[in-house]
Amino acid sequence: ILCLQELDNSDIEFFNNTLTSLNHKLFFRKKTGSNKNEGCGISFNIEKFNEVRSFFLDLGVAISDKNEINLLSNHLNFPGVAVFSLLENKSLNNSNKILIINTHLIYNTKRGDLKLSMLILIFKATLKIIQDFDVSDVFMCGDFNMIPNSMIYNWITTNEINLNASLEEYSNQELIE
Repeated sequence: ILCLQELDNSDIEFFNNTLTSLNHKLFFRKKTGSNKNEGCGISFNIEKFNEVRSFFLDLGVAISDKNEINLLSNHLNFPGVAVFSLLENKSLNNSNKILIINTHLIYNTKRGDLKLSMLILIFKATLKIIQDFDVSDVFMCGDFNMIPNSMIYNWITTNEINLNASLEEYSNQELIE
């Protein structure tokens, strides 16, 4: 399984052809509302996995599946995307489903609130998919644009966050610039 961020629209044909030759399927979604032609993708080996369903979460609009069915109605006015692939391992004799999530959170040292909002939307969508499809395992990948001792990272790992902190402290991204 490959998770790709900042995958440029102009490279999709190359990646699709290359991955297809390796018996992979690529699910890609471009960021909407962005002047950049990039997005996120998940690729998986079709000899090892069955695709149950793939979804995208347009962080600037709402979550939809390939048929544009709204699962959540929340929206924020900034570009961003998360992609979800629900897979079954062909080598297992049961129907355990695994959910692969891939995203690229906003890069902005002063907008930790947007990163937190993006993650909240992604986690809400993840819970809905888990409930609707009886998912056994979840793997989340991506470029989170934060450091391990940041408040958002702490929220992800411990479910605690100091909402009185400055927005810069949410991701501590300025420390890596």
